[in-house]
Amino acid sequence: NGVYDVQVMMGDQRLTQSGAALSLQGVLVDTISTGRGQYHVQSYQVSVTDGRLSLSLEAGGSIYALLNGLTIRPA
Repeated sequence: NGVYDVQVMMGDQRLTQSGAALSLQGVLVDTISTGRGQYHVQSYQVSVTDGRLSLSLEAGGSIYALLNGLTIRPA
């Protein structure tokens, strides 16, 4: 349990991503769109109280949602 900084990197070299929904601990924290060859890098702070850090990603307007990188550090 505790507070964590969660950094995600999302994007695709060849395809666009439209409206990928990122949730942490069951709460929508961002909706992410990237153009072809663009990458979105963002950090979010999340509080964990149940012993598990949960992350979910939904494709939105694209066929798929792509997570390129994930870093989790104590805040």
